[in-house]
Amino acid sequence: MWQSQMVELALFRWHRWRNSIVKNWVEWKDELDKPTNTLKPVASRELKRIGLPALSILEIYWISCLVSNYNLDYPITYEKIVVPVGSMIKRYEVIPGIRVYPPPVVSGKDLKYESRQFGFSTDELQSLYSDSSSYKMLLQANHELFDILKRMRGRPGLRNKRGPLPKYPDRLAVQCATYRDEGMGYVEIAEKLHLPIKRPNFSRQSDVAVYLVHRGRNFLKEPF
Repeated sequence: MWQSQMVELALFRWHRWRNSIVKNWVEWKDELDKPTNTLKPVASRELKRIGLPALSILEIYWISCLVSNYNLDYPITYEKIVVPVGSMIKRYEVIPGIRVYPPPVVSGKDLKYESRQFGFSTDELQSLYSDSSSYKMLLQANHELFDILKRMRGRPGLRNKRGPLPKYPDRLAVQCATYRDEGMGYVEIAEKLHLPIKRPNFSRQSDVAVYLVHRGRNFLKEPF
């Protein structure tokens, strides 16, 4: 079984997961502050599309990744992935603002081991972990995520991409790039998103908006 922290690192190295988040940053833009129940069917659809089970805890994690302010290539910033207001599991509200992780991943070998340990049949365990309320994620043996997990041996580290931590989150960068591609000017983007604007030589400019548009376009180059 792979524990939650290892699974989280693997998810952000998996192109399907990353692209699912970026694609919905583009589609939702500044509407991501809407109530979580609006995003729940989106989460269910996306998990199915990328081949992951629609577990309640995984849906909450996906939504949290969508609305939180962090950087995809900087695991140290994943501590900012927190539960948004209005997240529910079977009518029980999850405390907003707490750090959230994906569920641990179990394989067929884990089912056989737990069957011997606890006396349940593998069919019973498979049924248990296939339920939407399960806190473990059962994947098929040929699932792409296993290939990534198997290459991540030992205790999971928090190695970041080289260079200093970005000042602004990737979600904001994708927002800026999307607005620019829709025809908005850099100053207009800065005004909308409350970014710094300066006035050299009687003109108005926003170097921050220019930088974020460039950074966001790098994420948009990744195929959806």
